[in-house]
Amino acid sequence: MIKAASENGKALTLVCLLTLGYVPLLTLHFWQLWRQPQYQYFPFVAAAAVFLTWNRIGTSSTEERQELGSKIDLYLGLSFAWITLAIATFLLSPWFAMFSFIFLLGIAIRYIKRAYGLTNAFGIWLTLWLLLPLPLTYDQKLVQWLQSLSSQFSSQWLDMCGVLHVMSGNVLRTADKQFFVDEACSGIISVMSIIACATILSVYKNRAYLHFVLNVVMAPAWAMTMNIGRITLIGISHYYFGWDLSTGLAHDLLGLALFLCTFGLLVSADCATEVALAHIEWHQVLDRPGVLVRGFNRLVSVGDPRKALEE
Repeated sequence: MIKAASENGKALTLVCLLTLGYVPLLTLHFWQLWRQPQYQYFPFVAAAAVFLTWNRIGTSSTEERQELGSKIDLYLGLSFAWITLAIATFLLSPWFAMFSFIFLLGIAIRYIKRAYGLTNAFGIWLTLWLLLPLPLTYDQKLVQWLQSLSSQFSSQWLDMCGVLHVMSGNVLRTADKQFFVDEACSGIISVMSIIACATILSVYKNRAYLHFVLNVVMAPAWAMTMNIGRITLIGISHYYFGWDLSTGLAHDLLGLALFLCTFGLLVSADCATEVALAHIEWHQVLDRPGVLVRGFNRLVSVGDPRKALEE
């Protein structure tokens, strides 16, 4: 055991030394993220990954630690990280450097688990991908699509509330003022931040793969609900009371209040999904489970870190 810990300590040292080569491009990457309001949540993601790793070291079983690979895996992984870093440096691509760095951190997390034990190491590694925007501006396309849907649904709600308005694309026009939907739905409290919350919540609660995917897939729907509520309240407050909730402190407080409500919906949906995906207890009513029962129980158990903890 001492020898294994020593070998893995050397591996982690090698990973740390290789990390120094990422500093220039990663500095540029995080600076670019900070310039995009929808990604300004990234410090919280990094802090959550560090907290989850530190809090769970030494919590997995000895069997799990012995199942992890050999030095060949380490050398192949470090070689891949080094090659991709070289490509990122040649292309001057901060995005590709971050991709390589996340892969390198995956190696570090793997060997932390091997040497010391780490529950749900794969889930912790997945949270790091929140630090990497989707390529080819697919993240912007997703946000724009959700903004378009939010505009349409908000217009219908405003009609039902008797607010005279015109929704032209992503611009809400009343008799004396116009509001930009993209401004109302951007910032640190945005679609991407809700997706990040769903991911971190799933990892924190050690959800199985199916449960994890459902939480993340539902996150854009909750984010769109938040934006519909924000646009509708901005229109109603201006039309009936003359309040401008589209800028300044009032806008920030409104966004924060709706974010907390949305997070509550996210947690509630997570609990409801936990009930829906609970194992079917067949022992008291059947001598043996049917094919569907066995298949369901296996499906909802895939990737469940809690099973490893119980064992």
